[in-house]
Amino acid sequence: MKRSTGIRATLLDMRMAGTYVSVVVGPVAEVTDDELLNRLQHMTSGGPEYRIGILPSSSKRQWAYQIPDEGWVHTGTGADTHDVAASALEALEWRETAPVVAARGRDHLTIRFDHGIGDAFVIYSVIGALCALDGRSPVFEESQRWAWSPLSRTVMKSVLVGRRQYLEAVRSTIGAAFRRGRRPGPVGPGGDTDRLPEMRSTVVFARSGDQLWTELREAAGRHAAATPSALLCYRLSSALRQHLPAIDDQLKVIVNMRRYLPKGESFYGNMNAAATLAASSDQDEFVAGYVAAVRDNTTPGRLAASVVKARITTAISNPGKQRAISTDNTITLVVSDISRGDMSEVIHYVDSGSVPRTFCVALPLSRPNQMSLLIARVGAEVQVTATFDAGLVDADAVRAALAHALRDSQPDAAVTEVRTTEGIGE
Repeated sequence: MKRSTGIRATLLDMRMAGTYVSVVVGPVAEVTDDELLNRLQHMTSGGPEYRIGILPSSSKRQWAYQIPDEGWVHTGTGADTHDVAASALEALEWRETAPVVAARGRDHLTIRFDHGIGDAFVIYSVIGALCALDGRSPVFEESQRWAWSPLSRTVMKSVLVGRRQYLEAVRSTIGAAFRRGRRPGPVGPGGDTDRLPEMRSTVVFARSGDQLWTELREAAGRHAAATPSALLCYRLSSALRQHLPAIDDQLKVIVNMRRYLPKGESFYGNMNAAATLAASSDQDEFVAGYVAAVRDNTTPGRLAASVVKARITTAISNPGKQRAISTDNTITLVVSDISRGDMSEVIHYVDSGSVPRTFCVALPLSRPNQMSLLIARVGAEVQVTATFDAGLVDADAVRAALAHALRDSQPDAAVTEVRTTEGIGE
């Protein structure tokens, strides 16, 4: 059988192509640069469906496929264990163009991903394989039954199970459109000549005590509709709104849409969507809204509509026209919560004396007035990485808010800024 030389990407993959996620993880078993490259090459042996080796593009759906070479290993300074936030931020600016770039730093690894290869499901599979003692992972060796046209099938399944929700969403959307039509819209500055402002991306990393998740799970057990993730998100949202008055009253939570795929089918790519909920100051109200938002069956349809609309707009727009800038400095909070799974079950951490187990993830920003939170769990310890624009958000306030939300947490002492001229998608 002729081996495939590429893969047809989804529209969602194309939207994410060219944006970067960086991860600092450790302590893990020390590896050489050659061993890192061998592990990356091993992951490509299953073919392009496993996503490692594909070359993301935001302009075409047919993506090429190649075996990793030396350009996939960053040979500069590895992770600074005393300032993992700075290391994660620095990786976003690496010059290498490979879809996955890894660097070793004693007993820590820093890995930068092009988001086009996939979402958290793919990224954490790669991290687990890179950190394995023998560099082997069954994820990249087992045969899979691959899902075809995953986004379309996800939308169809969500419509079948959420018909009433879709009807209500259509009615509310039409009503909102008529209300907007009756009042003048905001006038943006400059029209066609506007340019995206320069962003100073900043990362703050914080960790809780070693029993916070246990406390959250016990608290959730005392409330019928609560989940540990909902309670944790409430604490973070409330603390950030208390320390940062410019935080929006609504926030977005990233949800995994793989639950709509047929049982036994896999898809390695991007299958995440953003659900919106009100950031209520009342815990019970917030928790109820959180649970409803992550279970909302219209989320896949909303995502598909936004992706298609964006592609059509790009196809018919004037290439020389700059997109208008919003003058609203209200900060939108975007939460990616993977705390349901214990990262110590994915990553083989090693005992390195007093060095704590770390999982720091810097996420991309699509606009200056966005703050991205990545919530992870290592054992019963909760770790949070905040990525935001230092031009709009005070890093000390973020540090104080995370310390408040995580109680006895000790945020990273340093905050580092890197200038970038392009916004990158969530």
